Amino acid sequence: MHKAKGFVRKKLLMFHHIGFATKNIARTKRIFKDLGLEMGKIIHVPSQKVKVCFSHCENHPLIELIEPAGEDSPVRNILNKVGTSPYHICYQTAELDRASEYLRELDFLLIKGPTPSNALKDNKICFFYNNYFGLIEVVEVKEPSKEE
Repeated sequence: MHKAKGFVRKKLLMFHHIGFATKNIARTKRIFKDLGLEMGKIIHVPSQKVKVCFSHCENHPLIELIEPAGEDSPVRNILNKVGTSPYHICYQTAELDRASEYLRELDFLLIKGPTPSNALKDNKICFFYNNYFGLIEVVEVKEPSKEE
């Protein structure tokens, strides 16, 4: 059995949200609302140089809209390469150090963090990258939940 399957089954890493890069968060937010999702308020996250907005809708995965907040925002590079699109999957964990160690064993490279995020109740987050998977965000939450 592949190690990742075991960790997900044991709830070390649980799905949290899909990150969706956009050039204009207000316009994208309106489209998601027109498609039936309830959207929260737009939050500025200076530590990540972005603005974010989360969906809040039962029976739908949590979606985070992310807009660059400055010319040097890392999200601007993503938008320049692929345009408006989903670009990361976020997992939640109660054991950030253990989850980080495990992802490194799977050849994920830590590219940012841990750092607190005001958009996620000041919980610590990390970003990891793997050439064959892409970008993963991990948020440490002591009591896992589907809604922020």
